[in-house]
Amino acid sequence: MSKAQNATQEFLDTNQYSRNSILRYESVYGTDFVSPGGRQYAL
Repeated sequence: MSKAQNATQEFLDTNQYSRNSILRYESVYGTDFVSPGGRQYAL
């Protein structure tokens, strides 16, 4: 994995998909929005 890919993955792991970020998405778009498949794939 390249240095840029590592930086991107680190951002996603620590920010984009952090608990607070997911709760923020859900407050705007509804429960389970972050999962493209919705509830059936998120659980």
